[in-house]
Amino acid sequence: KGLADMPVSSVSLRKEDGAVLHDCVAERAVAEQWVAAAGKAIVECRVDEPRRRLAARLHSAGHLLDAAVTAVGLKWIPGKGYHFPDGPYVEYILNEASRKIDPKKAGEKEAVVQQIQENLDRLVASGGK
Repeated sequence: KGLADMPVSSVSLRKEDGAVLHDCVAERAVAEQWVAAAGKAIVECRVDEPRRRLAARLHSAGHLLDAAVTAVGLKWIPGKGYHFPDGPYVEYILNEASRKIDPKKAGEKEAVVQQIQENLDRLVASGGK
């Protein structure tokens, strides 16, 4: 209490020790005030519910995409994912067993996108089962 607001831009979990990290962007004076109060202040956290719900939906969409890609049988391995409103994506790693798409073959990419979309629609309609 008594500290300036410091909006949290992202939250992550540190795997090594399970610590929950809150990343903030603040002016130097505000950051110094918080550092000086470390371990002594009682803080209050408020969640921006609409933003949190959107983040959860984007994260779930990444898992749905993985399930749909798997159902198509592409054998693409999920790599890195980014589940935030400014440009969510999932990157896939391809190996020898993965189906590659030749962009020079007419309609090949569109056919794969359609198969993935059909599987996404089926998963959503079935509640993800």
